Amino acid sequence: MTKQGNLPLQIDPFRLAETRRSFTGQLSLRHMHRLQPSLLSDSGEVQLELQFDIDEIGTKYLQGHMAVELELECQRCLEAMTLSINKEMLIAFVRTHHKAEQLPEGYDPFVVEQTPIALIDVIEDELILSLPQVPMHKREDCPATELLKADKQAVKAIDELEQKENPFEVLAKLKDSE
Repeated sequence: MTKQGNLPLQIDPFRLAETRRSFTGQLSLRHMHRLQPSLLSDSGEVQLELQFDIDEIGTKYLQGHMAVELELECQRCLEAMTLSINKEMLIAFVRTHHKAEQLPEGYDPFVVEQTPIALIDVIEDELILSLPQVPMHKREDCPATELLKADKQAVKAIDELEQKENPFEVLAKLKDSE
């Protein structure tokens, strides 16, 4: 098993769950190629605490915590903004989409077609799902706020955009309500 710091690069999540392994470490944003188009800078690392385990009905899962600061482009002022992600994860590993549909509530499914899998892919998926649909500074912190006050139509359009719910936020609310 090759490692990046204390974290393995390739994993067999089923075996790690059976042996109840845990890891703490960092993964570089520089290696997250699917996330990079959303970022202004790929410098930085995701801080991770990961625990693989099996629940009482035999579901093999990863429970963990991730923390990272991402540099995104504010879509209001087109300047850099920082998005802090501090997130708990509960990911169940399954072999088929059919099994994913049968998981108990609370688990995010991850379909493993063959092992090993890249740990960075699992973490990158979670980060991509955490991104806002339209990244923007808080209105009071945005450099464009003063310019927008003069343009009533622009303010109305931005208000409507801000009220639009992130489609993944519905999933997060369902997950948090448990």
